[in-house]
Amino acid sequence: MKKLLLFLAVILLLISACGNGIDENVDENIAKDTMQSIEIVKDAINNNTVVEDLPDEDLRIMSKYKDKYEQDDSLNGVDEQIIAFGITVVSKYARSSLLQSEVDKIAEDIEVTEKMISTGEPKFEDF
Repeated sequence: MKKLLLFLAVILLLISACGNGIDENVDENIAKDTMQSIEIVKDAINNNTVVEDLPDEDLRIMSKYKDKYEQDDSLNGVDEQIIAFGITVVSKYARSSLLQSEVDKIAEDIEVTEKMISTGEPKFEDF
C-alpha cells in the first residue's frame, strides 16, 4: 500500500511539474503576467462585470500589465504576439459593454493567447 501511495505521489508531482502550461519557448514572466490579466477578464465576463465595476486591484493589475509591455520594443517572436493579444484582450474588455458579439471576440483572442503560451508557437509567422 505504501508503495502504491508513493507511486501516486511521484506521478502527481511529475504531472504538476509539467502542467504549468508554459512552453519552454515562452518567457515565463510574460506568460504569467498575461495570464493574470486574462484571468481577470475571464472572471469579469463570467460574472457579467463591466470594467467600471471591477475592484481597484484588478484595474491596477491590468493597467500595470499594459504599461509594462505596451511600448516594449525588445520583444519578438511568440512573446511579442502573446503581449499583442494579451493587451488586445484587456483593451477590448475595457471598451466593451459585454454584448455577446464582444464577448465572443474576446474569447477568441483569449483562446489564441493561451494556445501560444502552452505551445510556444506564434499565431503569425511574419509578425
